[in-house]
Amino acid sequence: MFDVFNKKNVKNAKLVEYRTSSGGDMRGGGSSTTVKVYDETHVIVIFTNREHHAAKEEVKEYLADTKIIEEIENVFREYDMHKWDNKKFTDMFVCDGASTSYGFYFDNHESINFSSQIYPRPYSEKLKKINEVIEKYRDTFKKHH
Repeated sequence: MFDVFNKKNVKNAKLVEYRTSSGGDMRGGGSSTTVKVYDETHVIVIFTNREHHAAKEEVKEYLADTKIIEEIENVFREYDMHKWDNKKFTDMFVCDGASTSYGFYFDNHESINFSSQIYPRPYSEKLKKINEVIEKYRDTFKKHH
């Protein structure tokens, strides 16, 4: 039976936060990137990194133009990532391998989330476009305390 009640409606919503994180490998390390609306003209970009479970987490925060989150939303919509919510991408399991999670949060309080140890090429190529957006703006980041 077709279940319309569990479908999230983000069609007319505006992206207000993007988050990706990777962790869960045998060393206990991990990293994350968050891009979140800060005010009318800025987003805050937060990078975290921990080399291994006993290492101190390194956090770097920057302010950037809101265009970055607009472009991330454009990638999300171009590749219909709303259809990826809770998607199973592969049956492969990597023992002691990290998982990478993605979250897209909208102004109507809906979110699209997915996670996998492995993203097959058609998906990984699309996800790489989001990293390219962030890197494109990196030179414009201003340190935030």
